[in-house]
Parts: sequence; structure tokens; C-alpha cells
Amino acid sequence: MAFCVNALEDIIESFRKEKLVFSNESQFQFELGRALEKEGYKVFFEVLSLDERKSNSKSKKVYTDIIIDLGSNEYVAIELKYKTAGKPSKKTDGFNDSIGAFCYRNKTGSLQYMFPQGAKNEGLYFYLKDVERLESFTRKDITFNFDKNKRIVKAFAIIMANSRKDSSATYWSSQEGNTCSAFSLCQGNIVHGCGLKWADTSSAKDWPPINIQGTYVCDWIDYYPNHDYPIKYMVFEILP
Repeated sequence: MAFCVNALEDIIESFRKEKLVFSNESQFQFELGRALEKEGYKVFFEVLSLDERKSNSKSKKVYTDIIIDLGSNEYVAIELKYKTAGKPSKKTDGFNDSIGAFCYRNKTGSLQYMFPQGAKNEGLYFYLKDVERLESFTRKDITFNFDKNKRIVKAFAIIMANSRKDSSATYWSSQEGNTCSAFSLCQGNIVHGCGLKWADTSSAKDWPPINIQGTYVCDWIDYYPNHDYPIKYMVFEILP
């Protein structure tokens, strides 16, 4: 069974039409996997592989959020990032102080809650670390699921995020001048390059640099636009 980015985007579009908002990344992962299964795909969650390039036994472990089995030892890998804004300093209609969560209504009018995280700079970094790792799978630098005969024939890195509508510090806005500028995912930005790293003034400057060998154009799509904290998402398709 073949698989293309349109199939993935169609499922997310169906979530958007229902105004489905997830409380956390695990819920997003589960709902996406279940929707893929309904489309006839064979799905596995949190599949373990080992990165033999790493010396530390703990860091060798690599878990992939969603794996689709296409048959004939061919697989699709999907990584998710579900990132939310920090707790607002001022009262807004889109945030429930008593619960401590952003509030959204689905198509039927039922309330849904998304909990604040913040740490946008780290979120940008770890999304691109997902991309770097998925590229390693498609190049077979990492042996998938302990079996050299198994091949990741394509992969997808998905990020969904919310942000205050009047904020300039969003996942999809410019990071120029910030310590995380090398990891910018601003609308229209082209992501490519080796040695992407934090600015020297960052407390995270010793975190490993990121190497992105492919070329990806940032194109954010509205998911829940009419809200004090709009939600957008983006998909990078990673090919061998």
C-alpha cells in the first residue's frame, strides 16, 4: 500500500473541520494513529530502534512516534511535536485561569483544553532534531527496529502549535536576533544546512548542533484560526 503526504494532510484536515483540539501530544499521536488505521494502514506506536553511532547505551535508544507498515519491509515514519504557548500574564478570554488551560470548542460546542508549555526556543530545536533523525532513518544511518532489511522509505515531521494572536514570538514568526535564530521555522523560511546551533549567548549553546541535509520550505497551515490563541500546523516530508 502506498502512502503520500496528501493522505496525512487529509486526516489532519478532517480534525480541523471537527475543530478537534488535543490536550497533549500523546492524544494527538493516538488520534492520528487511530485515523490512519481507519484508512486501512497498519500502524505501530513508539517503535524502538538503536542508533549505533552513539556511545552511550541510553542515548542509543530511538523511539519513533508512529510507524506505518507498507509491507515488503517498507515503512513510513512519523514524528510529532505538539507545542503550546506559555501561561499568559494577563487575563484573556481564550485561557481559563481556574483550570490553567487554553480553552477551545469543538464542532459540537464541547469545551476542549490545551495546557501551557512555553519554551518555544527549545521546541524549535527539538522539531529540527526530529527532522535530522528522520533523515538518518531514510539514509539508513540508523538501523530501523534492529533489522537491516527494513527500510524507512519516507518520513514526516509534523508540528502543531498555538500562540497568542498578537504575539511576535510565535513558532511561525521570525526568530531574527534570538538565540534560536538558526532553528527558525518562520513562514516561508527555507530550512537547510549543517552545524545549525544556538547563539553563543544561549544557556543551551552546548547542545549538539543540528545537521539538515534536505531542503524544506516552511508553510504553516491554519488549524484553529479564530481564537485568542490560534493554532497552526506544518508538515515536512523527508525522502531518501
